[in-house]
Amino acid sequence: MEHKDKNVAAVLAFFLGTFGVHRFYLGQIWLGILHCIFMATTIPTIVGFIDAMVLLSMDKERFEEKYNRRNRKRRFKKRKYERDYEEEDYY
Repeated sequence: MEHKDKNVAAVLAFFLGTFGVHRFYLGQIWLGILHCIFMATTIPTIVGFIDAMVLLSMDKERFEEKYNRRNRKRRFKKRKYERDYEEEDYY
């Protein structure tokens, strides 16, 4: 799994938001397809600009949690540790 960068996603949203390139980059394939379908209207352009502003104002921790799933691995390790600890209590 590649590491996604917040600034790259924001630049893609600002310049190529009409085509939904930032959505494909972030792994949101269906939203990227919707951007492509409605490309003839101005809606994806406006949404791309708004997405760029949201991405730029988002905390790095929130971005990492939402798009890089870094914290999911931590929670899994914690659960595994807790499960191993609980098993030791029974013996």
